[in-house]
Amino acid sequence: AQILEHFNFDMLYSAGLYDYLYQPVAQVLTQIMCKSVKNGMVIIGNFHPSNPTKTISELVADWRLIHRSDEDMIDLIPSSAVKSKVLHKDPLGIDLFLEIKT
Repeated sequence: AQILEHFNFDMLYSAGLYDYLYQPVAQVLTQIMCKSVKNGMVIIGNFHPSNPTKTISELVADWRLIHRSDEDMIDLIPSSAVKSKVLHKDPLGIDLFLEIKT
């Protein structure tokens, strides 16, 4: 992840990664991503605890993911260099998407 700090991206998007990262690791990665985007946007997707497919995924497929609440997603945001943040939930309550403008 440190290699990201050597670049200046307009946007970084992550979907399907944060579902496997514990909160402290996810916070550090978000901080690195935000430092790597100047005057742009970081978008992070994660499954929400109200995901109606959670039980099926865990019991049938033995697929265990880290589901994050709205508060958990907001807690990922570093305190510095953030101009704005918006949290979106899909209509079915499966996924959350955090948009951070840097």
